[in-house]
Amino acid sequence: MRAPQNELLTELTLIDRQLQASDESTADLIDALVDVARALKVPTDDRREDTHRFIEGAESVASATWAQCGGLVFALVERQVVDERAFAALVAQRIGELAPTHE
Repeated sequence: MRAPQNELLTELTLIDRQLQASDESTADLIDALVDVARALKVPTDDRREDTHRFIEGAESVASATWAQCGGLVFALVERQVVDERAFAALVAQRIGELAPTHE
């Protein structure tokens, strides 16, 4: 794993923690999540047809694929999620789990 990816994963972990336990602005944390996701080359620029299943809770974010995570980040950017903070934390966790296999 390259050093920059290690740094990005560390930043992703910090964002996740802040989403769960800080009073920092949700919008700022989501912006940071988007920046890290893009730096990790998560495909964040396209709406996906299956995103609604994760937003509605029919499917667990923990089961999302790399491409699906991109759709979830896109939904956060587009403000399509009701509980943005909790959802963003789940997305950050999932991207962190998948990132080591997507260089």
